[in-house]
Amino acid sequence: MVDNIIFTPFKIHNLTINNRMVRAATYEGHADFNQTPLPSMIGLYEELAKNEVGLIITGGNATSQSGRTIRPRQASIQTTEQVKRWKKVTDRVHLYESKIFMQISHAGRQTLKKVTKQRVLAPSKIKSPLFKQTPTVLNKAEIKNIVLEYANAAFNAKAAGFDGVQIHAGHGYLVHQFLSPHINKRTDQYGGSDVNRFRFLKEILSEVKNSCGTSYPVIIKLNLGDDLGFSLADAKEYIKLLNDCNTVDAIELSYGTMDQPFNIIRGKTPWDFGFTFSPFFSSYPPILKNIVFHLMKNKIKKSTLPFCFNYNLKSAQEILNLSSKPMLLTGGIRKVRDIESILEQGFTAVTLSRPFIREPDLVKKIRYKLTDASKCINCNLCTIHCDSPKQTHCYLIS
Repeated sequence: MVDNIIFTPFKIHNLTINNRMVRAATYEGHADFNQTPLPSMIGLYEELAKNEVGLIITGGNATSQSGRTIRPRQASIQTTEQVKRWKKVTDRVHLYESKIFMQISHAGRQTLKKVTKQRVLAPSKIKSPLFKQTPTVLNKAEIKNIVLEYANAAFNAKAAGFDGVQIHAGHGYLVHQFLSPHINKRTDQYGGSDVNRFRFLKEILSEVKNSCGTSYPVIIKLNLGDDLGFSLADAKEYIKLLNDCNTVDAIELSYGTMDQPFNIIRGKTPWDFGFTFSPFFSSYPPILKNIVFHLMKNKIKKSTLPFCFNYNLKSAQEILNLSSKPMLLTGGIRKVRDIESILEQGFTAVTLSRPFIREPDLVKKIRYKLTDASKCINCNLCTIHCDSPKQTHCYLIS
């Protein structure tokens, strides 16, 4: 049995987590078309819990209908029925020793009006390069309302038995849009400076703590950078501002936006599958779809960063000593020795997504020295199918 740093407990606020292996937020595809979890969601998370994942973070749950993504089976936490269904999930997870957090998010400009049937919202009237929707600029009253929607979602998550929540402040979603100087061109108290761009997130964190109580664990996912102008220097400034907040208990570090989705995860880019069912191209006749695919294929490849192990580590090392909060790291972490090294450097935990899709029992394998690395080969078939109605799974397992 392994007896090392991976299997030492750690704390997020007052919550003890048994080991340093965290399942990063991952789209499940286990909800119905009304965003209500299906019974199969229970089995998905039970499999991770019984295999000793220390902390499980769910896929992003929409704070409102306007905040949902284009993914057809995204879950949410807005209704009484959704709370009841999620409670069945957390009850099952808690039969084991794992903890479970809910990730809550608002898509902002990274969605489609034909999917949400709502206005596409953003801090400024700047289109997403991928989604190409002209957003409605949020006024101050609407901003306050969305802040309250986050608080309500967190309150519902607590009622559903979640041990904590994660506010998604990265990957190009609404909070990230406010933080990004490239996207946020406001001149009021929500834009124009790091302090002002940070205000939206600060208000969300404050309202969530007010709603759930100061002892309820709240963490965030924050970018180290992206492909649109959010830099490591920006991340450093926000880390300093977060140090002064007693409303956030840990920070997960990531990279990228949905405008360049494969730069979030790296690896192969099986776009030919994506063109088959993507809502971007669902109305295209087959011939036109084929033409567009070939026109975009080379452009996509040229703009996609190559996979390398631990691809966020170098930037994260520059952040680590600036933060007074526990720091969790994601991004291409596959080898046991690398996990140990990352933890030995001072990161509190590692978060993995695709490796747990491939091997839900990865933590047990590491504990009993049955593996020295994940079997995930970063083919990204699981990722590209997130825009389809299929449930997320590894396509290399028959």
